[in-house]
Amino acid sequence: MIVIYRYGLILFILTITILAGGSTVTAESENNVLVRHGAVDISSVNYPIEAISLEGEWAFYKNQLLTPEQITSHAEEPDYIQIPQSWDKQRINEQLLTEVKVGTYRLQLKLSKYEIGQQKALFLSDIASAYTVWVDGHMLGGVGVVGEMMTEEVPQSRAKLIFFEPKSTEVEVVIQASNYRFRSEGAIKEIKFGDGDHLLAYMVKKKLMAALTIGGLLVIGLYHLIIYGIRRSDRSTLFVGLLAIDIGVRGWIRDTYLVDILAPFMSWETIVKLDYLTGHIAYMFLVMLMNRMFPQEMNRRVAVLSHVLTSVFSMYILLMPASVYTKTLPIQFGIMLLISMYTIGYVCICAVKRRREGALINMIGYIIIVISCVNDVMLFQRMIVSAEILYDAIFIFVLLQAIIISYRYSRLFNHNAALSSDLQLLNQTLELKVEDRTADLHRKNKELAQMHHSRTEMLANISHDMGSPLIGIQMNMQLMKDGLVHAADQPEFVQSLLDKAAYVKRLNDDLFELSLLESGQLQFQFKRYQLRSYMEDLIPRMKADLASQHITLRIGSLETLLEKNEAWIDADAKRIKQVLNNYVGNAVKFSRSLNSTIVINCRIVPTNDKGDAVPYEVVIEVKDQGPGIEEEELSHVFERFYRKIEGNASGSGLGLAIVKEIVERHQGRVGVVSKLGEGSTFLFTLPVYRME
Repeated sequence: MIVIYRYGLILFILTITILAGGSTVTAESENNVLVRHGAVDISSVNYPIEAISLEGEWAFYKNQLLTPEQITSHAEEPDYIQIPQSWDKQRINEQLLTEVKVGTYRLQLKLSKYEIGQQKALFLSDIASAYTVWVDGHMLGGVGVVGEMMTEEVPQSRAKLIFFEPKSTEVEVVIQASNYRFRSEGAIKEIKFGDGDHLLAYMVKKKLMAALTIGGLLVIGLYHLIIYGIRRSDRSTLFVGLLAIDIGVRGWIRDTYLVDILAPFMSWETIVKLDYLTGHIAYMFLVMLMNRMFPQEMNRRVAVLSHVLTSVFSMYILLMPASVYTKTLPIQFGIMLLISMYTIGYVCICAVKRRREGALINMIGYIIIVISCVNDVMLFQRMIVSAEILYDAIFIFVLLQAIIISYRYSRLFNHNAALSSDLQLLNQTLELKVEDRTADLHRKNKELAQMHHSRTEMLANISHDMGSPLIGIQMNMQLMKDGLVHAADQPEFVQSLLDKAAYVKRLNDDLFELSLLESGQLQFQFKRYQLRSYMEDLIPRMKADLASQHITLRIGSLETLLEKNEAWIDADAKRIKQVLNNYVGNAVKFSRSLNSTIVINCRIVPTNDKGDAVPYEVVIEVKDQGPGIEEEELSHVFERFYRKIEGNASGSGLGLAIVKEIVERHQGRVGVVSKLGEGSTFLFTLPVYRME
């Protein structure tokens, strides 16, 4: 909804700019001159003259149809009236020209010598309701048939170009006009003088723009009628289609050139009736559309009253001649404008307040129409210099309605597409869920089988590892009971018995500790230590313990700086010491007979995970020069009950599994690097921090 409001506002701004720009272009592209007492001198205007609006005081002979010869011999002085302006809006000798039905205009035009022999033209927009034009005594044509009486007049309304070539710098223009049928008499629109080709191009451009506008309206209307034919549940498309077609037909009726091309048989009376009828019918369709779009805001009684008045006015136009109903058009227009202030303006305001869809755009369109009405009224009253824009504003309003309907259908289509996509995605998701659930069941079954196998294997290992020493203890105890062995005489026998008991106790302790670690029941006492201080305090004590066994413990590297500051670790000191003791103990066990030196390295490296909250870690390595481990066994060294056959028969096989659990509780990891004959390097990592 925000998007359509935004585009509506942009369209409103562009419309005002275009409408304002239209009058600006007109004013800048034309040299306006002011006619005084029936004469005007344009000889000083820059050559060539493209277009000049001949506004001002033309000589006027009221109630007389005079030829140029008759004017020359006419002794009576003419009156002077304004062009463009209707006769009934002007005064002569303090009297309104309300009784004038015929009259003759005269203008003396002074040109420069450069205009002589050049093709010039007069552009007459509209002189109601018939006229004939003379230039320099030659009758050059007109529109309709001028008559002294109503029966003699043949009314017609159409813009006209009168071409001529000046023979001298003095040009006389005479226009006979009669009006017995239209509400406004005489030259109610401007008369232009200028270059023939320029005015012809100006007229063709106007007709082309009118044809394009009419064609656009008819296409919009036909499109929405087709939509209504496909989906009859939404009558708003019907009303928009009928409204667009009606306005398009009205535009065609108003442009009499197009009428002459497509329907030359139509009379002036019929054309005028259709002009006003289509206007009333358009308003009726518009009220129906508003009632359909905002039913909760529209008062049905007012809507019915609007339809009744529109029908009455339409019947009045059909039954009465143009000379009668055109006189009451201001009253009809005023009544319909007042009703429209409710049926369109007030309804739109209420709809905007309640945030109805399309209400703001309708409000913008209505404001454009009101501004256009004010502009046209002020233009016809000669209060401003502008252009007639009401029809353009109505076209924009119809276009806005089409935008609203198109937006609704686009949103409905997108909604249906989204539902279809969601349904397809749901089907795919269900299929994936079924596949995932099936795979999960297989995985869980496999894990259960592996767990069962692992538990069975663990129980078998425990039974085996505890069974052998227990059997030995039992046999030795039986020998002692039978008196076959005396402890006092055979101390080595007693020592063997004690070793077997110690092994069982150690195995039991390791099992208990590992179970506590895996279940998370073993509590850790984390504290923050400076890494260098911790290592420098721990390693000397380990050296002293190994010295008695003739083993050398050496520090290969001790890198503890993190970004030029000493690194810190969060650790349980007792457990980290247990990890190092396990690594060192294994190194001692496997390298005693080969080399008596064990190397400890400490270095700080970036973590592999770029998104890790702790970007650095310390790597602590214990390196021996023992026999090494086969490559296929490296992935198993941290598993429970793993024991390298050679040199580790006395181990429980749980030490490295305990090490792995301890390090992982510190958010670290364990690892081993080894090659046969080159020794082994056991390592573990811990996150490091920099103290601020």
